[in-house]
Amino acid sequence: MTRPLLLSHHSIRHADFAERVRAAADAGYAGIGLVFKEYERLRESGRSDASLREVLAERGQRVAEFEAIRGWASTG
Repeated sequence: MTRPLLLSHHSIRHADFAERVRAAADAGYAGIGLVFKEYERLRESGRSDASLREVLAERGQRVAEFEAIRGWASTG
């Protein structure tokens, strides 16, 4: 069984959401990764979940992974 390739958020982390979605679609990826901090930033800037889903749907993409929580076991 083959698994679909996903474009990690960190692969092109300086691109905006629509640019990452477009790049993933153009390169044949099945979906993208999204870090929670970026999702929060998008929502705080006025983007709704519906508008984000629309961008994904236009390119046949989906958010297929979210950033794992990092630093939870660190001290200080």
